[in-house]
Amino acid sequence: MMHKKAFSFDPDSNGYRCPQGQLLAYSTTDRIGYRHYKSDPATCRGCPLLACTSSANKTRSSPTMSGRAPETEPAPTA
Repeated sequence: MMHKKAFSFDPDSNGYRCPQGQLLAYSTTDRIGYRHYKSDPATCRGCPLLACTSSANKTRSSPTMSGRAPETEPAPTA
C-alpha cells in the first residue's frame, strides 16, 4: 500500500491529491477531531497505481497525516 506521504494537500479543493493527481475529497470529521478524506471509487478502479489501496471497493480513505487539520500543519512533501 502507498504511504500517506505520497499524497499532498490541495488547499484550493480542501482535499488531498494522489500521485496520479486525483482528489481525495473531505468526507467527515470523527469524534476525536481527525478529518477524513475519501477517493472516488469510479476514478480509482482503473488506476495503474492501484497499490495505494487494498480496499475491495477500490477507494482510499485516510485521516489527515497527524490527526490535525491541514490549517495547523503543513502538508507533507514527497
